[in-house]
Amino acid sequence: MVSYYPDVVGAKRQEMTFELILDRQKPLLNQATFDPRTNQFSPAAIEDLGPSGVLRDSVFYLETKDNKPYTISINNGYKYVSVADNKQFVARQADSSFILPLDKAELGNFYYMVEDFAGNIAIAKLGDHLPKTIGNDLVHLTLTDGNYQKKVGYEDNLDMVATDTGLVTNQAQLAVSHRNRPHSQLVTLNQDFFISPNDDGNKDFVAFKGLPNKTYNNLQVTVFAAENQQRLTPIWFSQPGADLSDIESTAWRGITAGGEKVLSGSYQYVITYQDANNHAQEKVFKVSVNHNKPILTQGSFRKDDDVEFFTPGQPQAISSSGIARVEVFYLTKKNGRLFDVVESQHSVSVTDNKVLIPQNEDGSYTIPTVEGVSPGDYYYLVEDKAGNVAFTTLPNLRAVGQERGVLSLALDVNVLEGKHPISFTYLVRDATGKPIETLDYFNHSSNSLILPFGQYTVELLTYDTNLVELQSDKVVSFTLTEHNPFQHIAFAMAKMDSSQVTVHFDRLLPEGSQVSLKTLQGHLIPLNQSLYVPKAYGKTVRDGSYQLVVTLPKGYRIEGETRVQAKQNEVHELALRLVKDASEQLLVSDNHQQGLTSVETNTESSAVPTVVSSSQNQKKSEAAVQLPTTGDKALVKWSILGFLLISLAALFSRKKMD
Repeated sequence: MVSYYPDVVGAKRQEMTFELILDRQKPLLNQATFDPRTNQFSPAAIEDLGPSGVLRDSVFYLETKDNKPYTISINNGYKYVSVADNKQFVARQADSSFILPLDKAELGNFYYMVEDFAGNIAIAKLGDHLPKTIGNDLVHLTLTDGNYQKKVGYEDNLDMVATDTGLVTNQAQLAVSHRNRPHSQLVTLNQDFFISPNDDGNKDFVAFKGLPNKTYNNLQVTVFAAENQQRLTPIWFSQPGADLSDIESTAWRGITAGGEKVLSGSYQYVITYQDANNHAQEKVFKVSVNHNKPILTQGSFRKDDDVEFFTPGQPQAISSSGIARVEVFYLTKKNGRLFDVVESQHSVSVTDNKVLIPQNEDGSYTIPTVEGVSPGDYYYLVEDKAGNVAFTTLPNLRAVGQERGVLSLALDVNVLEGKHPISFTYLVRDATGKPIETLDYFNHSSNSLILPFGQYTVELLTYDTNLVELQSDKVVSFTLTEHNPFQHIAFAMAKMDSSQVTVHFDRLLPEGSQVSLKTLQGHLIPLNQSLYVPKAYGKTVRDGSYQLVVTLPKGYRIEGETRVQAKQNEVHELALRLVKDASEQLLVSDNHQQGLTSVETNTESSAVPTVVSSSQNQKKSEAAVQLPTTGDKALVKWSILGFLLISLAALFSRKKMD
């Protein structure tokens, strides 16, 4: 069931119910026959072990092109390489059998594939089930799944030793010249227990592989928050039957049991099991999760004759992990591309044509001039210990120039990077207080500026106050000098838990009305009128207590509860009635005794329910003349008719005199 409020003020809660079938079981491959005389392959009735049911079955062979059963496609514009099998499907006969074209492929190279409605696929290669010799008699086959569809996200050639912790993760060299997922390998985690679960192939998880010659019965992995010392509320836990032979059974990818990503921070990775003597054992590791990329500083360039030297600035890691490695390199072209496609027996990998530049003893790098390598193909790359990578080209760093530094700005709020990024605006002033109007951005980032050396102030102007609240100073002073050419300023923010408040009126409010929420500090937050439900007003606000304030024309008031206690991720609805106060409708002044009435309109008053004293009501009744009753209204009508008749008679008598 999906239950939600539409993004329309005043809309009612919507519910949608779907019947879903969860099916992890592959279809069951049964018996089949092959007739050598007619080349007819006849599978038996198909059975699905899961509840979804069989979708289809088929037979195919792999056509050889360029001596390969697969085709590599390279999109140079998008910088992406794809690999696809050269499948050629065999037509199905009316009796659901297949006539195999043995002139296209050998009998052993045909495949039988069954797929269910849940997407589970079972594939059997006929060559794995054929007898050694085949005559003219009917061949009976017992087909089994060859596990050809198993997705391998990393290569496991790791041999654990007794001095290891038993923890492992995946590791890869992230690419800068193409968009393919890098080739990952399994590595040990023995000292730095950091991960960056962003699915880039590099330190995406932590798992327990175990140690050799040890028994791990009833293996269970549970993850707790670092501060949860009593371990009462787990964040995540492995499924029953965790097996060391299956890394994925103990792999924690920085998520909760519900599948949500956790925030950056420290967590307890707890391993429990029973040893060979059935004694309960427990191991606890502190694992840190970091979603933030390192901050690149500009560095410096100098020339000695025709030789250029680059000295990188000190990069900053936005966590306790620290920097793991720094690289300066350039890319060369091969077959007109900056990346290379490498084919092995079981895989196709894509790698940068990277040439590393060695670091000099003084920490600098000698930038060579290489024929065919453009200036934009020289790179500076930084990786922290959690596997987060940041890189840029040397021309971007060189653009800073002499006598200038870099200001980097950010909002320091613990939210997932890339998930609902919080935009903000700022204003930089020089030492005299004059705003910097011409902005020169560093590394193409709108939150990084190149500024001449000097003293400045930066002021945080706008940000989404419904999402975060400023915890630090709004105006910060900083100085850029030759010895301190880089400044990173992060405005400390606290994430606000939002709530939706909707006010429903029983009828449309009079023109000129205003609806607001009043905070405990006395601030008014205007509520927006719904475009599709005009009798409703609403807004997303932060948690807290509010008082509804409605400004109405004179003579109106509201009835109903007006206090709101907004709570996180909830929708609070108020139902109010608009009442026209009879005592405030029409008042006749004492100074207009000749039938003229003065109607009070457009006089604003707060519609927060108030109590009017009886003495005030008495004064109003004394000063006002009661409006005519129904009988009085009839008398007035006859008086008007008589007045018209007298006027007409006078007009006719005047005409007769003329």
